[in-house]
Amino acid sequence: MTLPLEPILSAVSLALPLVAPPCAGAAGQDVGVVEAKDAPWPPAPPFERPAERAGSLPASVVAESLGSGRWRVRFVLDSTVSAERVFLAGSFSGWDAQGIELARGADGRWAVEVELDSGRHLYKFVLDGERWIPDPLNQQREGDGHGGSNTILALGAEGGGAIDLEDTDLQLLLWRHDPTRPVHLQRLGEDEALVRYRGAAGTAPALTLEGLGEPLPMHAAGTLEGFTFYEARVALPEEPTRYTFLVPTEAGLRADPGTWTLDGQDLPRFRTPDWAKEATWYQIMPDRFRNGDPDNDPENVRPWRSDWYAPSPHEEGGELGLWDWHIYKRQYGGDLAGVLSQLDHIASLGVTALYFNPVFEAESHHKYEATDYRHVDTGLGMGEDWEQVAAREDLRDPSTWQWSPSDKLFLELIAACHERGIRVVIDGVWNHVGQRHPAFADVRERREESPYRDWFDVTSWEPFRHNGWAGFGDLPVFKKTANGLYSREVEAHIHAVTRRWMDPNGDGDPSDGVDSWRLDVPMEIAMPFWERWRRVVKSINPEAYLSGEVWDRADAWLDGTRFDAVMNYRFADAAIAWIGFEDRKLSVSELDQRL
Repeated sequence: MTLPLEPILSAVSLALPLVAPPCAGAAGQDVGVVEAKDAPWPPAPPFERPAERAGSLPASVVAESLGSGRWRVRFVLDSTVSAERVFLAGSFSGWDAQGIELARGADGRWAVEVELDSGRHLYKFVLDGERWIPDPLNQQREGDGHGGSNTILALGAEGGGAIDLEDTDLQLLLWRHDPTRPVHLQRLGEDEALVRYRGAAGTAPALTLEGLGEPLPMHAAGTLEGFTFYEARVALPEEPTRYTFLVPTEAGLRADPGTWTLDGQDLPRFRTPDWAKEATWYQIMPDRFRNGDPDNDPENVRPWRSDWYAPSPHEEGGELGLWDWHIYKRQYGGDLAGVLSQLDHIASLGVTALYFNPVFEAESHHKYEATDYRHVDTGLGMGEDWEQVAAREDLRDPSTWQWSPSDKLFLELIAACHERGIRVVIDGVWNHVGQRHPAFADVRERREESPYRDWFDVTSWEPFRHNGWAGFGDLPVFKKTANGLYSREVEAHIHAVTRRWMDPNGDGDPSDGVDSWRLDVPMEIAMPFWERWRRVVKSINPEAYLSGEVWDRADAWLDGTRFDAVMNYRFADAAIAWIGFEDRKLSVSELDQRL
């Protein structure tokens, strides 16, 4: 049976808390070493890893080994692609749409060189900052979660390429320990740690963990993306202590050439809030839940029980037609009053956590294109004029922000939930906004004269052009850097909004605010932003629960510095393929392998 090595972190439960990396030196760099007197170190001669091999690469990629698991990689895009500018975006760059630009050579082809670690990388080319395409010459692909494909690049042993499992020496390439990743090292309670060592899938050598007390045999814990992990539980040492791993080879017992130091005092105590581990969750998209107040209905609201396939009068005709346009714009008038009217029913189901899709002012039914983070949508609330409220405020000065009637209704809903023992989760969409957002509207009108000119990813002032999320111009994205958002003012604005909804009256008691956040498309913003934002959230309420919409492997996000959990789409994809598919239905064994 294949065992999952990453704890399955869904919105329902968290089986095992993960921890941040210990303060350990890199391989061969020992810090504060303590060892028995006269004990030989390492306890066996170290083995040597053979040279890395790039493996099978597409015609568009050339890779040169730089040693120590680093590669110089040249990406090439054919000259037949029509674009003025081409960028490379991938898992190695935080999917920054304009972070790595390709240059056009005399032959018309686009090319760029970057340095990457060994491993499995995902990438796309971005044409003119808007159109995302997979590498046309690389057919190794996987779904991107948005109806398209990411291209896969596997480099060296870490990427699972060029390894002959019959070759014992080449297997040595696969032995790795990286204490900066929780899948390799994590705290278990106060007194123990779990140590893992990774090798080739299908192998079963007699491995030993050396240095942390008596030599400890390591047993296979399971497989993960082509590798087998071996693990041992150890008592945390009282002082920093050096350790390594012994591996049987054809030349006899050999030690890993790297050594590491485990410091039990510095191994972080990352803790996911206990309430989230046992929560029963209920999700609500307010527009589709219940219409409790017809007086706040938006224009052209659909009758609640109308025939889905029958167009409304305003949906008939037009160039785009019903299925290409109108059906995605429909609103049904569900609102917060409708949720309030059903809270007793929701509580009777045993619900202890209520997750709302976005509730901030926006035009659509789903509200992922916020017009204003400061205020609850008037169509979900009390129907007042949002523009009149916003006109009395300075977007850049939180001291001027007011509470609208719709805001107060949402605070009333939070209080009603808390009275019933239900925690409230809201959606934070910090990557992009809608075109009606006051800052973007000002930039579009005043161009470079706008005080918000640095907020958004503007590609041309005349004519005015900007980047939108996934190429959608009506979802203007904030300008980014490798450190997060380009504008410090935008980040400060988001922090102020976060404080507003977590502690509405600012008295230091978060019991009147939201309890948790679900973060939309966090992979679009570099990780340092999320580290800073988490510190803000936890300073307001240490029991707040943060779950990110991460579509790929999530261990990098779950080291205690960013999120407490992720929306587990990898689990969802496998479960749907097992339960819902007919032609491509997974077998039980295939499901087990995926999990």
